Amino acid sequence: MTREPMKLLLGAGLVYGIVAACSAADSTGGGVSHSVAGAAGTDRLIPMTAGGNAGGTSSADSGTDAETVVDAGEDHSVTDSAIDAVVDVLVDAADALTDPVPDASAAPPQVDTVPCDQTWDFGGSTPYTYAVVSYPGASPTDLANVVAVARYSSSTEMSVYPPGTTHMAIGPYLGNGVAMAACGPVSNPMWDQVTFVRPAPSP
Repeated sequence: MTREPMKLLLGAGLVYGIVAACSAADSTGGGVSHSVAGAAGTDRLIPMTAGGNAGGTSSADSGTDAETVVDAGEDHSVTDSAIDAVVDVLVDAADALTDPVPDASAAPPQVDTVPCDQTWDFGGSTPYTYAVVSYPGASPTDLANVVAVARYSSSTEMSVYPPGTTHMAIGPYLGNGVAMAACGPVSNPMWDQVTFVRPAPSP
């Protein structure tokens, strides 16, 4: 909602509240003062009794009809300022909900794609390939959220994988400053390259 419609609604609500308060006072016999334009162009307050007459005098005796009682020269600047202040708060709150401050943690992740060009003897007898990436200064705990996305090797028997897929997300091995993914036997590797994805650290 824009400022002007909101201000109109608040103003209408304020007027309704004042009218309701005055009606309640009249119904319980409380005195209500009305400002009446004086003969010399000045305002004067005339107390109204429960019957609606000024100072206990009938309208006919005073020569003043109830409908001629007006709030002459009333200053609405304070009311307008209050409504403007409320509108400002509501508009700011709406803006904060619809256009929140971007989260600093939404920084792009670190992405490294490396080939499966390293080898080690799996079980001491079978050469295996693997991919490795370095994260200097990071502990294994720091790297716990790293994901390895391995690409199928051209020599892979594709019938063992769901049709239409080309990669698999796997959990990497972790060490001090490194993450590694095993790619399979040198003679028939399952993967030929691995993309390591490390989310940006929290601020």
